[in-house]
Amino acid sequence: MTEKELNAFYEGNNDFREYVNNFRKSKEGMTVQQALRYQVVQLVAKEMKEIDMTISVLGTVYTIETHKISEDDFMKSNNLEGWCGENSKIIVVADYEEKEYFSDLTEYEKAQRRKNTLRHEIVHAFFNESGLSASSNQYQGAWAKNEEMIDWIAIQWHKINAVFEQLNI
Repeated sequence: MTEKELNAFYEGNNDFREYVNNFRKSKEGMTVQQALRYQVVQLVAKEMKEIDMTISVLGTVYTIETHKISEDDFMKSNNLEGWCGENSKIIVVADYEEKEYFSDLTEYEKAQRRKNTLRHEIVHAFFNESGLSASSNQYQGAWAKNEEMIDWIAIQWHKINAVFEQLNI
């Protein structure tokens, strides 16, 4: 959504305008534009949390799910906020509304953390489907200095970016 479209929506919707203005009053010094952007992030985060999705990773379908850490033994025992199942073709991201684990985060921080975790797990999926995970433990140096890895990212980036755009992250 462009700034122009966002402004038009704000101006044309009295309930939303009142909501944003009330929100701004609670956040000292926040401009209308900042409040609008914040609210859009919140709506997207809520939508993403409530809807399981599927994505195509180099032609392989992965399912994205949100799990409570307290109900996901793997996340809980490994202190994780997400995981990517190479064989199960599933990407799991923590439910950032779970107070026991994320009570100190603002709504904005929760949304940002979810996006970052999702991106991270999607990159794992792309590595898995490219065959890189099968040989990753055999390389005798830092992957960040591995020219093969740099080339792979450069070649595959547009495909990764297409998934990020699909998810608006």
